[in-house]
Amino acid sequence: MLEKFNVEENGDNLFELKNLRELRELGIDDLQKAIEGQVVSEAKLNDKEHLQIWTLRWSDKHRSNNGSPEVDEQVLDALQPHSDLKELTLENYMDRRSPRAKDGKTCHPLGRYPYLKSLQLISMDSVKRVGSSAPEVGIFPSLQVLHIEVMPALEEFAGGAGTTQWLPCLERLQISYCPGPRVFSNLPCGLKDVHIDSVGWAALPELQWQGDNNSLRMPSTSSLSSLKIMRCEELVSLAEGLLLHPQLFTSLEKLSISYCEKLTHLPIGGFERFTSLKDLRLMGCPKLRRGSTAGKFLPPSLQFLSVYNCDALDPLPNAPAEDLNFLYNVVLRRCAIKSLPSEEVLGGWKSVKGLSINDCSEIESLGGLRALSSLKSLAISGCSKLVAEGQMELASTSSSSSSSSSLILDFLHIDDPALLCTLPLKSISAREVQVDFCDEARSSSLEEWLVLSID
Repeated sequence: MLEKFNVEENGDNLFELKNLRELRELGIDDLQKAIEGQVVSEAKLNDKEHLQIWTLRWSDKHRSNNGSPEVDEQVLDALQPHSDLKELTLENYMDRRSPRAKDGKTCHPLGRYPYLKSLQLISMDSVKRVGSSAPEVGIFPSLQVLHIEVMPALEEFAGGAGTTQWLPCLERLQISYCPGPRVFSNLPCGLKDVHIDSVGWAALPELQWQGDNNSLRMPSTSSLSSLKIMRCEELVSLAEGLLLHPQLFTSLEKLSISYCEKLTHLPIGGFERFTSLKDLRLMGCPKLRRGSTAGKFLPPSLQFLSVYNCDALDPLPNAPAEDLNFLYNVVLRRCAIKSLPSEEVLGGWKSVKGLSINDCSEIESLGGLRALSSLKSLAISGCSKLVAEGQMELASTSSSSSSSSSLILDFLHIDDPALLCTLPLKSISAREVQVDFCDEARSSSLEEWLVLSID
């Protein structure tokens, strides 16, 4: 194993690799110093039949100084390892065309590596296309992991996209900082983990249809278990493309969507039909709305819900028939809720142990909070209308008007003691209380609540 071999000026030391025939892992750094392919070919990588993991790096300075794409192409063409290669990483490569295998053919780049299982293409500013121009040609038949990062000129990852040859073994896909709108036209059904960050899609790609061009059919299921979408500035809708048919995603357990500022439309029917979804996180999508979705909104399988900085979205269900028996933690911050659901609804949330409500300026009522029979931790802050209600209650009612409650918390965190005068907080107990801001004017409500809690 030789994880880091630094190339000297003009590539004069590359011949040192010639006789290292038993290498299984090789990393070559500073390839910008190699000035021509003939020198590079002396490394004789094609003779190293045991080589499985190969990393090639050109320096960041090479990119910023507008290094020579022509020389990079010559160097890469000369560095041809054995065809049994399993993992390949290219970083800061400058050729404007996609990397090509030196096998006398140009029909499909990198096509001479049929056993390649992992491919990373990182910081390749000039590459516009990876794959084949012929739709019938499949590439990477064994590839399981694909990582594409910082390829601003990339327009298409192509090759066999309309057939079952399209990345048939791919399980993990990560695409980051690729603004091109057509980076992928569709996604393989076998994917298990997808991470999309800063990609120029207005809508997500569709799942690959099965069969060939003569008998295409919609897939019956998808293996996807985790989907994370971040900072896709052009993304507008989740109601088309990948998530158009929720019934296909019987394995999807984690879904995270964050900082997509133009995102407006949720999947049709909300998230109810994602029947295996356990972890749902929505963050920084200020235009995201629930739309016409009514009644059931969340799947009964859900365990964790976090909605943060989605100012136009009320994510809470309003249908009494919706029992979220597995939901144990809910985090709400800067979202458009006006009230927690009724006792009839929250009575079905039998496992919720943690609830956090922060900076929800429109919330006026805690609804059926006391129906959360398993609740142990409650945090409320930045909810001005709730504070105002508590202040009104303090001025108009006495301690004798409070009713006892069976709800006993382990921990209660609030930012204003006036909240303790709101229903149902005035009638619950807590073993530990943290108040962020309590001046003399507000201390009376805290003292009253403490007396009632002790009683």
